[in-house]
Amino acid sequence: MLLARHFLRGIRHWLKQLPITRLLRNRFNKSVFHCLYYVRRIVGYVTFPVLGARAPLRGFYERTKDYLKNGEGLYIELEISSNNPQPVHPGQSRSDIFIAIIPKGRTIYSSGAVVSPDHKLLVDVSWEDFALGSSRYLSHPIMRQMLFPKEQHIKGSAAVITSYMPDNYYHWLFDILPRFDILHRSNIVPDYYLVNTDLAFQQESLNLLKIPSNKILSPTTHTNFEFDKLIIPSLPGPVLDTAPHPQEFSRNFLLSTFLEIVTTVTPYRSLYITRADAPSRRVINEAEVRQLALNYEFEIISLSGVPIHKQIELFSEAKIVVGAHGAGLSNAVFCQPGSIMIEFMPESRSVDCFKRLAQIIGMEYHSIIGRENNETNLSNDHAIDIAELSEILSRF
Repeated sequence: MLLARHFLRGIRHWLKQLPITRLLRNRFNKSVFHCLYYVRRIVGYVTFPVLGARAPLRGFYERTKDYLKNGEGLYIELEISSNNPQPVHPGQSRSDIFIAIIPKGRTIYSSGAVVSPDHKLLVDVSWEDFALGSSRYLSHPIMRQMLFPKEQHIKGSAAVITSYMPDNYYHWLFDILPRFDILHRSNIVPDYYLVNTDLAFQQESLNLLKIPSNKILSPTTHTNFEFDKLIIPSLPGPVLDTAPHPQEFSRNFLLSTFLEIVTTVTPYRSLYITRADAPSRRVINEAEVRQLALNYEFEIISLSGVPIHKQIELFSEAKIVVGAHGAGLSNAVFCQPGSIMIEFMPESRSVDCFKRLAQIIGMEYHSIIGRENNETNLSNDHAIDIAELSEILSRF
């Protein structure tokens, strides 16, 4: 009996691996996915006259300018190479940096997703990194929502600054804060700024930018705001894209804005950025790495709780930075050309954002693949080959 069960399990496993089985399963899943999508859209159209802004979305616009072709509002493309940008006709420029102004526009949730007055998502200013592939617009999580929070109308104008993962330091620096620069280039001054203030690094950076606290609206998971005028700076990213442009644009803004608070000196620091107190991507053999770092006279630093201005100072003075992949390495944007980055990358994770950032800065970049314990590891914790790290450090 037991032998028969093992035999049947083997047959089922073999059938599941057949190309025709995978093809049929994928087509079935896609068919169900698309059916559910269109059911939600039908429900949105039927219930919108009754539920209004709480109803499921009725669809999406791939680009903000697609809505503005027929809807009321203003679309201004900006030439980022100019200090005094002028509005141009959308057909005259390939610039993807713009400001849109939409009367009665709405923003939903803490990530600032934008919804048009006809109750459709504006995808290009409502980014989610897992909404990928040919159906990325259909798979946006907000498109699956069946009931939104109660709408609140706020008089005046508001600029949407927040975006995807506002509580992540990397996305805060590269996706969110540069929207202030786009807004500044347009010479438009809103009554309010929709931007998050829950965390210390958010509050500190907004203070450094001199954003008045009485003009800030901090969105939450219950946010469904409608404004007389919604001002929408384009997103400089997504920064996880393979193109260097978003990071370069964001870097120029961050340098011009924040390096003024430190006195730039010839780089002299050697920094090991530890993630020992982080919930994920920790170095399993941390003690060995620390000892090696101390042998090479590194400063061992945890960035948890370190004020932004101090992080900027540390990295602007660093000649070499070593650490595991994580948001703390975002501060490499403040490093000087000719400095060195050594990044530990778990073997099951492949993200090249810091490699591309190093290339833009002019840093020398090295990566060490960390070995994971796949049986018990759910957090990408990994061990570093000490001999490999020592060999790289010995060159410098």
